[in-house]
Amino acid sequence: MPATRKNAAMELAIAYETNEKETKIIKQEMELKQRNTFLGASLGIIIPPYSLALDLVPEQQGHQAKEQDHSEPSKPTPSLQE
Repeated sequence: MPATRKNAAMELAIAYETNEKETKIIKQEMELKQRNTFLGASLGIIIPPYSLALDLVPEQQGHQAKEQDHSEPSKPTPSLQE
C-alpha cells in the first residue's frame, strides 16, 4: 500500500474515532442534563412539603419550660416588717 493511501486510511480512522468520541460526549451531556432536570424537579416536589411540615412543628423552649416542676410549692418568705 502506498504511503498516501496509508496516510488517508489513518486520517479516516482518526476522524472516525473522533466522531465516535464526540457522539459519546454529546450523549453523556444529554444524560447529565436529564438527571439534573429530574433532580431539580424532585427537590422542587420534596422540599416545599418538608418546609411546610417544619413550620407546623412548634418551636421548643428551653428544657426548663418542657419539664414540669414537681417540687413542693415554695413557701412565702417571711417579711422583715412583721
